[in-house]
Amino acid sequence: NYVLMCDIEMSAAKVVDAGQNVKLCLNGFDITCTNAKVYSVYGQLSICDCCTQAGTVSGGNTGNGGTISSMDGGTLNIYGGTFTSHVTAARGGVAYITASGVLNMYGGTITTSYGGNVANYGLFVLSGGVIEKGTSASSGNASSNFDSRGKLVINGGALRNPLKGNNLLIVSGEGVTVNGGTVQCSTGHNVRIWDSGKLTVTGGALIGGGTTDNVYADKGAT
Repeated sequence: NYVLMCDIEMSAAKVVDAGQNVKLCLNGFDITCTNAKVYSVYGQLSICDCCTQAGTVSGGNTGNGGTISSMDGGTLNIYGGTFTSHVTAARGGVAYITASGVLNMYGGTITTSYGGNVANYGLFVLSGGVIEKGTSASSGNASSNFDSRGKLVINGGALRNPLKGNNLLIVSGEGVTVNGGTVQCSTGHNVRIWDSGKLTVTGGALIGGGTTDNVYADKGAT
């Protein structure tokens, strides 16, 4: 178990290897990686923040996953803190989940002004916290807030997009199930379903805005 006692600046990503189980409390401090993501997780990593003034984890990777990645067989658990990025990543401005990776979010915030926040090819379970596109760097950001090509389960928390572009894009994989929480968009499509994407809603709230559709399904989507 680790508890931060000061801000940390990194120049390379920290790898959590398979078989490792790491628990980290930000304790209100920040971790910044200038030219790479902060964590690549092949084992298990749990991040919390016991401080009222949440610490920030910020990455600078221009490949997949600007800040954090749950890789093959890896599990990332987020309980608190703010996760952001300071560059534009290829996929997943903040978080990238591979086909056999898992990300469980129970609290905290994922937000960036550089492209979309999450690219999911594995399993993402949102039970609490907020995933929201930022506005400070580029109000013209048209990337999807959450790009799901694996399995996404929303039990709580909020997925929000105050900008143009899709809030939740469902392309393929096992689809998206909304059991609770809020999926809300101000201007663009709140939920857009492409190709073989699937959406199941049993609870929660889907709140669209502006002149575009709340839920828009392309041909072949359900």
